[in-house]
Amino acid sequence: MPSGYGKICSTCTKRTLLFKLIRINTRLFHNKEIITAYKKFIFWCIDKFGVSLALHKSNSHVSFFITCDDNWRKIPDYSVLLTYFRPNGLRHHLTVLRWLIDNNLLVIDEKLKAEIAETDKIQALFNKLQNPIPCIDSYYKHLKRKYNDGKTSIKSIRLALQPAIDLMSSQTKIVLPTQTQLNNYLALKIGQTAAISGFICHLNEAYYCEIEIDRKHIQTIKSKILRKHCDQILIALYQQKTLTESEKIELIYAVLYSLHNVLIRYPRKENILELEGAYYYHENAKMYFLPTDVYSRLI
Repeated sequence: MPSGYGKICSTCTKRTLLFKLIRINTRLFHNKEIITAYKKFIFWCIDKFGVSLALHKSNSHVSFFITCDDNWRKIPDYSVLLTYFRPNGLRHHLTVLRWLIDNNLLVIDEKLKAEIAETDKIQALFNKLQNPIPCIDSYYKHLKRKYNDGKTSIKSIRLALQPAIDLMSSQTKIVLPTQTQLNNYLALKIGQTAAISGFICHLNEAYYCEIEIDRKHIQTIKSKILRKHCDQILIALYQQKTLTESEKIELIYAVLYSLHNVLIRYPRKENILELEGAYYYHENAKMYFLPTDVYSRLI
């Protein structure tokens, strides 16, 4: 026996302490059904995880049972729990949910879970706005009407709101976005072009704006930004005496775009050819000239 335990082993000591905690915690509840449920949960923890972990979890999840005791006098259906705790709140009580599911006391509604999670994400998007913006509010009402008519989903609403709120929150003291602001936004986040198109249509219809998604102009702005980025890469790499393999690939990428306006995300060194004393990068049956000083840094 370890010193200090006397005639009682470690497991029995923990079991005795656990039973004392059960008696103390059950005095926090007012309804017999909750008291019984809490005791069953702890004994399930003992069988599942052992006495030590059950002792830890006896207090970790007592707040769940207190909430059920105060609000419903029993453990309610999943939809009620999900609406009250929200998905993030229920994540703190996964062990209790597992016990309920194992004992057929709860059935998970995945569709409802996904919808409430999307609703919380939408609220998080609105929290980005320091002040209410009328055009965002009207666009959200428009999307909710489509949802009520069965023409869209909660996830689609969130995906449509995300670029709209992102655009409006990226500007200061903006009531309605201008064409220039839209172009600059999409030049940085061209992947949001399709998602923001609904918001642009709403602005034109509800607020008589005359803005459009000018893909050609956006691409021109994006090209300028990318060229500047490649120039910065070249300056940084040319200041280094030696390059790692990943930096050599990055050098090829920057040179191809700066000299030939060709975007190859992942160039390969083996595609470099020497012809009559000159060096070329070969891709898709095309040859792109590489300066000698660039090649010398790649070998």
